Amino acid sequence: VTVVSKKNEFSQHVWKSSANQTFSVAPDPRGDTLPRGTSVTLKMKEDADEFLNPENLEKLIKKYSQFIQFPIYLHTHKTVSKEVPIEEEEKPEEADTEKDAESDDDLEVADEEDDNVEKKPKTKTVQETVWEWKHINTNKPIWTRKPADIEEKE
Repeated sequence: VTVVSKKNEFSQHVWKSSANQTFSVAPDPRGDTLPRGTSVTLKMKEDADEFLNPENLEKLIKKYSQFIQFPIYLHTHKTVSKEVPIEEEEKPEEADTEKDAESDDDLEVADEEDDNVEKKPKTKTVQETVWEWKHINTNKPIWTRKPADIEEKE
């Protein structure tokens, strides 16, 4: 675990521990990389894959930091379906036919119905991954809520 923290008027410090019941606190050798606040970096062991699952991580954060006043965000992703227009390339045969039609000035044919009908562009559905920051600890502490809003279970 590495925790980097900085308060407005003070220099940035790093707290490190490798889960062996010891830790160290020292000024950050990189300087002030945070304007203010705290950054927590967890390095996982190889056999701890279940904690990398976003659903499990969200459940743990909700359980152990339910009433912390400061917002905790989790960088999550979701797959979204999106309609994208298909770009059609002109076929060379159609281009030659159009040139021949333009050279015939004697014959003009106009379809008024075709002009009134809008051409809808052809589209295809594409799956896109969207990353977002999800606010996890949205519950207010029980002692800051109105007594009427609190259930017996809580």
